[in-house]
Amino acid sequence: MIEKDKLRDKISFIEKNLRRLGKIGQTPLAGFTEESISYHAAIRLLQVSIEAVIDIGNHIVARERLGVPKTGMIFAERLSTLINQNGGPKYVLG
Repeated sequence: MIEKDKLRDKISFIEKNLRRLGKIGQTPLAGFTEESISYHAAIRLLQVSIEAVIDIGNHIVARERLGVPKTGMIFAERLSTLINQNGGPKYVLG
């Protein structure tokens, strides 16, 4: 069974990071360089957010016993098919 609270926590984490990225996005382009803290903060926020998305997908695939996909593309296709066949995002979060 999918642990909806776990998924909600991950989604909340991603949303918080997206708000932080929005603030970073207000940085003037001239100040957004490889030497700036904003640049490196944006990279890290994107990395951990992508990891959280992958964690969500792995949780759903494991709980639904869809097997171990051999590639990321197969993983995404299985997950997408499962969610779409069961009513979209409401299937995951109820």
